[in-house]
Amino acid sequence: MMSEFDFWFLELVVQSPVSFLTIIPYDQCIVPDDYQTPSNLTTNQIVDILFRLFQDGYLLAITPADLDSLDTHLINDLLTKAFIPSHEQIKTALDRENFRDYELYKKLCSSDLYFFLTEKGGKQWESWAKPKWNQFFRRCILDWESVSENLWNNSIPPHRSIISCSSQEIGEKIIAIEHLLDYPQSVRYYIENSAIWKKFTPWHPTYWKTLPCGYVVSYQIERVEVNNCIDESQELTEEKIQAREWYQKIVNWYTRIRLSQL
Repeated sequence: MMSEFDFWFLELVVQSPVSFLTIIPYDQCIVPDDYQTPSNLTTNQIVDILFRLFQDGYLLAITPADLDSLDTHLINDLLTKAFIPSHEQIKTALDRENFRDYELYKKLCSSDLYFFLTEKGGKQWESWAKPKWNQFFRRCILDWESVSENLWNNSIPPHRSIISCSSQEIGEKIIAIEHLLDYPQSVRYYIENSAIWKKFTPWHPTYWKTLPCGYVVSYQIERVEVNNCIDESQELTEEKIQAREWYQKIVNWYTRIRLSQL
């Protein structure tokens, strides 16, 4: 039976392959971070957990050079360069003791590895997280594997956003309320008739998951500075509250592992 610690590591790589340098064991960190330091796990404990997950077929590793060499980061391409790291390779990739020595730091980076979910690992994560793929979306300006070759060749103009989403309705809603979600200093307004939609069949919301269809929309925005000295209307305040409540509901598309639970 898998532990919550196991699922924490699976969740870490749900959306993209992650470097071992992302993980900072408790015995090597100065200030623990919920994202980088899984509870109070030591280096040896993390190595043992990851080694077992690799051995059981839930995770695979890839070098940064091989990752960069791939045409896409989808699972079929990743598998062509993937391998199961040894116990020693995992420990070396997690070692932070020599970070302050530049020469040793370069050596450490050269031993870096990325790890990612296999399809088996993805299914195991789904059994815990119960993802609602019909709510899935992400802003993917740098996620070019989801953007058509034609869109790439035409380039993305300045102040343009891209959203990859499970349905056109969700994408349209996000675009419509985007100006209600921004920080007080500036607001992004959608420029009418600037949206370019493309439907993908099949669609890859993440590198390991395939769904029958999905959408990518590229649209132009105008960024406007906000004068915080001017009081906003009650109507606008209520619109912001409603928009942010909807957005918060949508972004919680799966059950997350909270370190406070562990």
